[in-house]
Amino acid sequence: MKKDYSRSKLAIFASYIVPHRKAFAIDMALSVGIAVVDLIFPYVSRWSMRNLLPEGIFRTFFVVMAIMFAAYILRAVCQYFVTVIGHRMGTLVEADMRRDVFTHMQSLSYSFFDRNRTGVLLARVTNDLFEIVELAHHGPENILTCSITIIGALVILLTINPLLTMVLIIMLPACVIFGMRQRLNMQAANREVKKRTGEINAAIESGISGIRTSKAFANEEAEDAKFDEANEAFKASKVSFYRAMGLFNAGVEATVGLMQVAVISTGGFLIMRGQMNYVDLVTFTLYVSTFTAPIRKLILSASWN
Repeated sequence: MKKDYSRSKLAIFASYIVPHRKAFAIDMALSVGIAVVDLIFPYVSRWSMRNLLPEGIFRTFFVVMAIMFAAYILRAVCQYFVTVIGHRMGTLVEADMRRDVFTHMQSLSYSFFDRNRTGVLLARVTNDLFEIVELAHHGPENILTCSITIIGALVILLTINPLLTMVLIIMLPACVIFGMRQRLNMQAANREVKKRTGEINAAIESGISGIRTSKAFANEEAEDAKFDEANEAFKASKVSFYRAMGLFNAGVEATVGLMQVAVISTGGFLIMRGQMNYVDLVTFTLYVSTFTAPIRKLILSASWN
């Protein structure tokens, strides 16, 4: 069926997922199960330390821990199927997109191919589809599960200690804004890498397809120089991309670490004033670890190129 490419990008993207909606639904359901387990464990741990251990109800405590152990085994099974089913769906979406891109190329005029080199077009049909496919799998999954995890964790934390939760809520936007800004820089560097990848593919394609002519006219040195120029440009763009990636990863890790320090510092102050206990502080640190990983995922998904 011919697709309507005049619609919005989101609608076009969704049209490729619809034929694989069964796998998509299974992937989403299993992902929600993973998020639920992540939310439950810190709360169950807090309940056990507050109600079971002080009362000496050790048998029940170990039964609860055994149930949580089984829950994490189930979580691992869900993660396995999310990885397998999700990437399989992504592969099918990639194949559908590649087919449509190739079919569309067949309908283009001769002048289009005169203006665009074969190697660049080859990169569009192969390399450039990879990130779109990653979005097909990880994008909806990350948005759903990360939203459940972050909102659920903050709601639970508000019931434990509103003041300490407000510290996290205040710091959360700063973490997201910094990550988004650095991600945009990495996105621009990634675009340059894609451009240079197309150019180096074009240089390789030109050198190989014209090898007989080059040898006939002893033109090997000129072809080598052309390839070296494209290769150096690709290398420089790749190094620039990794610098942006390094700054992004370091910045996000730093802001996440600062959130942990702020929780411990504020929590310690509240304990000194008798407004909090150690069990609640341990619960807070567990939840901080729980929802900082989704923050990273959301930053990556929201800034996808």
